[in-house]
Amino acid sequence: MSTNPETIRKRNSRNRETYQQRQARLKRESKQKQLKRAEETQNQRKKRLTGESEWQKQKRSNKTEEDHEERKKCENK
Repeated sequence: MSTNPETIRKRNSRNRETYQQRQARLKRESKQKQLKRAEETQNQRKKRLTGESEWQKQKRSNKTEEDHEERKKCENK
């Protein structure tokens, strides 16, 4: 599997940016997210939040199962 050249270019440019440039980029990205969320409809917002909460539940569930399996392995040794 090869990495997309655009991804590499972005990663390299972020690694080279100064503190001020980073702050400006983060501010721009934050403003873009605010505008995007302000434009979304109520249904889109509900769907997005539901998807995020489902993802969090699944993540916690998987982590709990992994922890349980890890403890079993330790107890059996």
